[in-house]
Amino acid sequence: VDVKQSDYWQQHYQFNKESTSTIAPLGQLSIYNLIINSVAPILIAYGQFNSNQALVDRAIELLQSIEPENNAIIRMWNALNMTPSNAHDSQALIELHNSYCMPKRCLDCRIGASIIKPSK
Repeated sequence: VDVKQSDYWQQHYQFNKESTSTIAPLGQLSIYNLIINSVAPILIAYGQFNSNQALVDRAIELLQSIEPENNAIIRMWNALNMTPSNAHDSQALIELHNSYCMPKRCLDCRIGASIIKPSK
């Protein structure tokens, strides 16, 4: 993904206030974070609101085409040998962490339950 800000934003951090130095372009990870946390969720919400499954599918394809995030939550999953292969997977692991691990709902989670409950 090659993204370049407009000439105006190469010289401004704020509206009507020119910067004294040239502003660096967004890096690859920043672009991915914008797609993961802004573009994909908006596409999904808009697609669902308009009953347009093609937009939802496009958002999922975008997430599946981007490398997984590297943050504290994903590093914790990596330490448990749960390594996401793309951003779609890393978003799922983050959701599991926030919905089950943080509120200590381990027995409501299939992964947590399989760790806690001995198999028969």
